[in-house]
Amino acid sequence: MSKFFRNMVSKFKPKFINRNQSLDQRYSNPLGGGVNRNIIMKIQLRHDFESIISVDNLLEAWKEFIRGKRNKKDVQEFSLRLYVLKCDIKKFFANINHKVLLDILDSYIPDKQIIRLINEVISSFHSIHPGVGLPLGNLTSQLFVNIYMNEFDRYVKHKLRIKYYIRYADDFVVLSNNKNYLENLVFPINEFLSEKLKLRLHPDKVSIKTLNSGIDFLGWVNFPYHKVLRTSTKRRMFRRIKESPTPKTLNSYLGLLEWGNAYKLQRELYSRKNFL
Repeated sequence: MSKFFRNMVSKFKPKFINRNQSLDQRYSNPLGGGVNRNIIMKIQLRHDFESIISVDNLLEAWKEFIRGKRNKKDVQEFSLRLYVLKCDIKKFFANINHKVLLDILDSYIPDKQIIRLINEVISSFHSIHPGVGLPLGNLTSQLFVNIYMNEFDRYVKHKLRIKYYIRYADDFVVLSNNKNYLENLVFPINEFLSEKLKLRLHPDKVSIKTLNSGIDFLGWVNFPYHKVLRTSTKRRMFRRIKESPTPKTLNSYLGLLEWGNAYKLQRELYSRKNFL
């Protein structure tokens, strides 16, 4: 808090008083009219209230507080209050039900000829069983799964009324400061996925952790104020660079590293790039 108070003190300019002067001389109104009683017993501050509570000052005060109290129990407890429910759908693309997908598309697209064309595209592929599965990596698959999971998004936001929810394809997280609340969400989520979309949560990939401990999501381990590259992603990156040490490969990973806190990794890749 020291910098915050230094800023405040620097703006404080007291009015010096000559004690040899009489009361009338000390507080006389410069515009005339005798003693200005409004300034008696008041400290003259040269800053307004808005400057004291400005966002910059409050943020600076909070940074100073954290810097001095980072290891204290009260700050640790405050940081640990946010819990994250992380879920993954088991064999997502391989379990997309063609009939369910076509029913959803049919509710949005009135043109039956377009529906027949889409049906040909969807039914041209199946995984283990006929009528189930989309080809992984296909451009139409990326579009179809988002339309498919839109039903789940609507259920989460409008029925369960979950406020903090993030989804990318089959990976999604829910944030809350109430761990029991998150635990109670697992059953209705799994029930909706099973009954409406013919999908299931992966039993080994459902977890509730604190954000402070790091949440592995979309290749990055996310913390409250920074994120680092997942260890397995890092190993795969160096393996592929070793197999194909070309500028194209390096530039691809340098672009990835710009999205997180990976200065040391970027520096190492730049050093390798200079030797190519």
